[in-house]
Amino acid sequence: MEIDFLTIRPYPDAAMKPRVSPIEVKSGKRYSPVSLNRFKTKFAKRVGTEYVLHTKPLKVEEGRVFLPLYMSICL
Repeated sequence: MEIDFLTIRPYPDAAMKPRVSPIEVKSGKRYSPVSLNRFKTKFAKRVGTEYVLHTKPLKVEEGRVFLPLYMSICL
């Protein structure tokens, strides 16, 4: 499992536990977010929004945000 970056977001309930948002960077045209899937399975209770930085246009798919590299400043 290889996750490139992690960001911390406030947890939305009264427990005030942080929520971790994993970020995976992909540079090829053909890829699969296997590491994000494993990370989400292992830490399901603590995972927030998942992000994939890649070279294609912006899209949101099954709660996962695919951002073009130039939009990484928006994180």
